[in-house]
Amino acid sequence: MTLKPSTLFTIIPTVSPAFSAACPGVIMPILGVSFDPTYTGVGARVYLVTPGKAAEKAGITVGLIVKKIDGFKINDAIAAIVRIRSHAPGDQVTIVVESSAGSSKTYTITLDSAPALP
Repeated sequence: MTLKPSTLFTIIPTVSPAFSAACPGVIMPILGVSFDPTYTGVGARVYLVTPGKAAEKAGITVGLIVKKIDGFKINDAIAAIVRIRSHAPGDQVTIVVESSAGSSKTYTITLDSAPALP
């Protein structure tokens, strides 16, 4: 199955209604980014930064490649999502990113919570 970017936006920033129904009261942590579904390199390339969320507040920008989260190597977008979702909203995570020029930077970010769904 091939995901279109618009489909990916639906999956990453919010929690699905099916999950909410199956797990009432569960609040999911979010970083506030969407990852590039076409990126084939090692890591997860930031495709979209959600205004006002943790990533933007920390200075994460579009195009940066997430290489590590809390010391764990990130091979792809799925690994990044799983690592973020292993935390709770309000937890601090350490994220190492790499720019297109090859320089790296470390951010300490406090995770937000996923928006509530009806």
